[in-house]
Amino acid sequence: MELRPLSPALGVELVGVDLHAAQPADVRAAAASAFREHALVLVRGQQLTLDEQWRFAECFGPVNRRGYPDEGRHMDAEMYISNSHEKGVAREGSLLLHQDHCFFHTPLPAICLYAEEVSRTGGATIFVNAERACERLPAALRERIAPLHALHLYDYSNDYGDHRFRVATASPDAPRATHPVVLPHPETGRPILYVNRLMTDSIVGLDPDDSEALLDELMGYFEGPDVRYVHQWRVDDLVIWDNRTLQHGRTEFPPTERRCLRRLQVG
Repeated sequence: MELRPLSPALGVELVGVDLHAAQPADVRAAAASAFREHALVLVRGQQLTLDEQWRFAECFGPVNRRGYPDEGRHMDAEMYISNSHEKGVAREGSLLLHQDHCFFHTPLPAICLYAEEVSRTGGATIFVNAERACERLPAALRERIAPLHALHLYDYSNDYGDHRFRVATASPDAPRATHPVVLPHPETGRPILYVNRLMTDSIVGLDPDDSEALLDELMGYFEGPDVRYVHQWRVDDLVIWDNRTLQHGRTEFPPTERRCLRRLQVG
């Protein structure tokens, strides 16, 4: 097995591993180590069944279905980010940068996507390393935000991702949670700048204008090639990433082009 870096910011491609077979312990350990070090692992060019995707995803933790519709009943654990699948969600348009499930009290550890169909143009996934972004903060700003918390929310009644969710316009039962603006990674302890453009409503305890000004300032640290990797999807790509360390978003793609990514959430 070979590890090929994807960018200076994050990610490696796993080469020489056959996901059609159960992985031996040393390969699982190496994949998990690469995941911890680089926050994203890519495997390309293997036509995978759901069971094969599931088996590899479980190298990184148990598959779960928290937040799925009808969560309390027995349903499939896979979801489809798709405009061609009958159960597809996030069907069209761009997606602002975010971490899935930041609106729950326990962040979601990882997400695994497998590409069944990809658009010919657009539809790339942008990944941003929020740990690297935190490292870029000036000392004075880092000290200022150290005691602060941010409020995050998501409104399941709206399937959009190109503008920000806000408490003022969300459903009363929209799930929401507060987290430190600088969040220690639950496993490594490394600090993460834990605010995002899609789901962060405000900084708790600040005047609304001051909150907006601070969020605007912080968002600037997610820009630049030293913290970003843009993944151009190919059919049969499998990507799994650390959903705490990395934010992800999507570029626009033509609504007439079919796109289908099979999703499992892990941890």
